[in-house]
Amino acid sequence: MSWWESGFSFGRESLPGFAQRERPVRVTDEVVARSEQGDLPGAVEVVRRRRPDARRWRMAVGVVARRSIEVAHGFERHCAEEALREIVINVGDRALRRETVLDVRLQGLDIDRGDVLPRWRIGELRRLAYLLDLELDAVAAHVPLPDGFSQGIDTPGVVLTGRHLAGLHRHNAERQLRRLPDAVETARMSSHQAKILSTAQWASERARRWNTLAEHLAYAR
Repeated sequence: MSWWESGFSFGRESLPGFAQRERPVRVTDEVVARSEQGDLPGAVEVVRRRRPDARRWRMAVGVVARRSIEVAHGFERHCAEEALREIVINVGDRALRRETVLDVRLQGLDIDRGDVLPRWRIGELRRLAYLLDLELDAVAAHVPLPDGFSQGIDTPGVVLTGRHLAGLHRHNAERQLRRLPDAVETARMSSHQAKILSTAQWASERARRWNTLAEHLAYAR
């Protein structure tokens, strides 16, 4: 039989050492596949065996947290929560560990026991808000705040709320700026345009201050 009749190929894949390797499955794809199959413990195990990184691994943890809230109940959810907590608190990178805890909390799962993000008292939060000229009523609308001075606050909740408020003000600033002509000079603005610019600058400054508060609470200690 001739080589063309036998279907022999001179492609690189037919030579020793050149066998085509399977492309590694992305951690997010594997976690989603396991979750859709109802295999939540398997999805957790995928996260456990992959190397932590600030992109896909972090997204995969968020997927597992969200699925835990959506489909798991009682003891199963408790097991998933504790397994995720064990994985996350052992991440060596401090920033990645803290941001992942915040990602999980954003999905509705709380895995911080006061040993990942810093602990703050309500008096310290009030002082920080005073220095930044911020009203804590905006925070209290989203996260319960204790009375008194020495009681601890929900640090992940306050950090996420601060970032949320910063985002709202930032969006407002961008929306106001889009109302102005592209190449208008400040000296030639009408009174209406000047008011729009002033509003945008105010919103941008509030965004900066809320973001400062959130990042201080997340990383100052």
